[in-house]
Amino acid sequence: MEEPDSGEVSVDGRTDRLGHCGYMPQKDLLMPWKRLRDNVALGRVVKGTPRPEARAEADEIMERFGLGGFGDYYPSQISGGMRQRAALARTFLAGDDVLLLDEPFGALDSLTRLQMQSWLMHIWQESAASVLFITHDVDEAIRLSDRVYVLSDRPATNATTIDVDLPRPRPYETVLSQRFAQLKDRALRHLHTDVDEVGP
Repeated sequence: MEEPDSGEVSVDGRTDRLGHCGYMPQKDLLMPWKRLRDNVALGRVVKGTPRPEARAEADEIMERFGLGGFGDYYPSQISGGMRQRAALARTFLAGDDVLLLDEPFGALDSLTRLQMQSWLMHIWQESAASVLFITHDVDEAIRLSDRVYVLSDRPATNATTIDVDLPRPRPYETVLSQRFAQLKDRALRHLHTDVDEVGP
């Protein structure tokens, strides 16, 4: 979204990032005056897809995202979890190779968050997209990821990289396994180092 001060960011060797990366922030940012179908279709319309075709594609992906039958609803008429699914459907429908998800479940209650994690893993396994998922929740990071980058305090640097070798699919019970606990302990050791340096 911003040009780097130095170096470059590339996706598959291309530095023209706009249009190749889908982005979803913590807030769903659905437009309250648009029906759900038109919110989900927005990325396609912006990229030049004719509106009727984009709406048809939105209806199709909404079925996959558990939102079938809600196309004519406004964002204010659905739950927070459904709003997040609609925002994620919009990001997936944009057709990008790389999805940047910035704490997309951070504002949800714990039960809805766990449901959304399971749902995202299912949808992702059907997709060819690469996902960069930002979270402050260590359990969420390990459960969802193939690789976790633990960042230090500012200025942020990569404190450690953890390859997550847990088998997929990963039901919630995965978090109770010994291997999950080992991976979590490794991540927390790097995070606690930063906390200990700050002091009481």
